[in-house]
Amino acid sequence: MKRKYLIVGNWKMNTDLDQAVELAGKIGKGLDRDDAQTVLCPPHVFIEQVFKAVKKVRKKNLAVGAQNISWEKKGAYTGDISIDMVKPWAKYAIIGHSERRHYFAETNALINTKIKLALTNKITPILCVGEKRFMSSDLRDLGRDLIEGLDGLTKAEMKKVVVAYEPVWAIGTGKAALPNYVNKILKEMRLWLKDEKGFDVAEGVRMLYGGSVNSKNAKDYLQEEQVDGLLIGGASLKPGTFLRIVKAVPKDK
Repeated sequence: MKRKYLIVGNWKMNTDLDQAVELAGKIGKGLDRDDAQTVLCPPHVFIEQVFKAVKKVRKKNLAVGAQNISWEKKGAYTGDISIDMVKPWAKYAIIGHSERRHYFAETNALINTKIKLALTNKITPILCVGEKRFMSSDLRDLGRDLIEGLDGLTKAEMKKVVVAYEPVWAIGTGKAALPNYVNKILKEMRLWLKDEKGFDVAEGVRMLYGGSVNSKNAKDYLQEEQVDGLLIGGASLKPGTFLRIVKAVPKDK
């Protein structure tokens, strides 16, 4: 089943307003591929301005995403970001990132609620899962995070979900997972989804890799059969590097 490539830049808690707008503009102007969807996820406070910068370059394959959303639509949750606050600009939302799980103690049940809320509001959720230690029993936890995060979704809803495999031991460490290892894990994840959701769903879900991705190793990941794109952290803050990663997308899946 053909799946369109997706390249997502997660800026995390970086950039000020001027830097965010400049970065979005440079990436937008430099994009020359229309066969892959590219998404920029700036800090929430800059999402409207980044959206306007992206709109100005008029690239239909360039969109804006949120780094996180609350599990509630509104209420007394000081400092949180509701989906209505990002919905005018965001087409995607990163949900369940390991940094949210670790620093903010987000559970699978909470993440599942966020995914359903995103889907209800026509925002594509990017569910992040990944083991903490290399080649460990954490892979059982990975499977549980995947299945519990997607619990209760219909087949129609599943087709709108993106899954990002981000092993915690590879994020920001410079120790990127080997491409064939990533391919093996993603294949296993599709088998788990097949058992839970059916063959068509498992084959149709786009799966990304994230963890110390750079312009030198991006091509190797993208050539793997199971990899449908990349979720990029630090490298997405450098327009030249990020654009080289996008250009590494194969012409055909």
